[in-house]
Amino acid sequence: MEDVDKERMAIIRAYGLTEMSTAERLVVLGYTHSGKDLYDQYQHSEVFAPMKAPADLHNRFITEDIAYGLVTWADLGTWLVSRPSHGCRCSHRLLDPRRELLQYGRTLKNLGLGHLTKNHLLKYVTSGRLWTARSGKPIPTKRRKS
Repeated sequence: MEDVDKERMAIIRAYGLTEMSTAERLVVLGYTHSGKDLYDQYQHSEVFAPMKAPADLHNRFITEDIAYGLVTWADLGTWLVSRPSHGCRCSHRLLDPRRELLQYGRTLKNLGLGHLTKNHLLKYVTSGRLWTARSGKPIPTKRRKS
């Protein structure tokens, strides 16, 4: 768990943002006290300790959290940090060989953001507006009707 968290923080640093470890965040948010490692923190947390582990690999914690969480992190880091090892690139087929997590998971490409540079992506997530590469001006976007 700590290795995945180190990679997540490396990705955050690569984008020029301030990182906080999962262990620190758990304490700051009041979920647990400091422990010797993340496993220890989760095991002694009044919030997380009562939760049961998934009974099989077809649980939403696997199918959704990996596809819509770790795949996205791995994709964000692919071109910024050398070879993320969140497991998305090599072991996703072991989890469910019938599904290709990188095809249905959230990647920059299928979110329509695969063409953006790091700076344009940061501008987008901080302003909510896409920017053109040539002029540096915002691209007009249509708002979806609710």
